[in-house]
Amino acid sequence: MNKMNWLTEELADIKNKGLYRRLNTIESAQTPKIIKDGRELILLSSNNYLGLTAHPEVKKAAIKAIEKYGSGAGGQGSLPGTLTCIIAWKKK
Repeated sequence: MNKMNWLTEELADIKNKGLYRRLNTIESAQTPKIIKDGRELILLSSNNYLGLTAHPEVKKAAIKAIEKYGSGAGGQGSLPGTLTCIIAWKKK
């Protein structure tokens, strides 16, 4: 007997009950207007209320940080260490 059968059955049960949730995907930046499935839509569920997700200066700073530190969390700060940019930000 396959040890994963219970998982397959549980997932099928969730889908049958209409509880399975697929994540929405968008094809653009999270600005007030987005592209989803090739259509332009108004986004009413974003926390981008300041409009900074596509701001040129924010994007430039993010690129600079990625060039210096790379991308990804890498792990909880107390294990591998905390990035110097986080320490500098906390001191402000």
